[in-house]
Amino acid sequence: MNRSQPHGAARRRCPAASSAPRALVLALAVALVGCGSPDASGTALAAPGTAPEDISLERALDATLRPSGPGAAQAFLASLPPPRAVHERSVSNPQDPGRKDTLRTLVFRGIAVTVYRVSASGKRFPVAVKVTGKRFRAPDGLRVGLAASQVRAVLGAPSARSPSLWRYRRTQPRDGAPFELRVHFQGGRVSALAWVAYRD
Repeated sequence: MNRSQPHGAARRRCPAASSAPRALVLALAVALVGCGSPDASGTALAAPGTAPEDISLERALDATLRPSGPGAAQAFLASLPPPRAVHERSVSNPQDPGRKDTLRTLVFRGIAVTVYRVSASGKRFPVAVKVTGKRFRAPDGLRVGLAASQVRAVLGAPSARSPSLWRYRRTQPRDGAPFELRVHFQGGRVSALAWVAYRD
């Protein structure tokens, strides 16, 4: 999806684009990033981490929405510190329903990255980034804590909205994969931001 891009980089196709249809992976990833607590049908793994959590939101968004080359997403995933928790769900492969792939959400302090793993090849690629911490600011200025009027000033009118959730569908991005930005509100202010990539 194309938006007032929260990050800039060269245009490219995602390496695993042929492994999972965009719409399906979007729906699966949203199912995980849409909740603030562990998913009831998933498995919570790992204990609170003690390693420093120096994660760049801009780099996470670039790896998810506009990886710079075949190994860019993998390099980003390899650079991540140990997560505080992992929520995992087994999902049917869209091209072979009899085969199970994995969606895994890595939870860090104030940010989470959802990763799709293709069982047949072992390939992993990030499909969503969710921010709940105020210390993170997207390149376009979006951050947790903004008022709805400030979000509208940056992004314009949402594609769909409810009192607690605004959706922005960016289907023709200038420099990356289509994606959906979900802006969650609580008490009239942003409580979470989630960028979810569409995949072929």
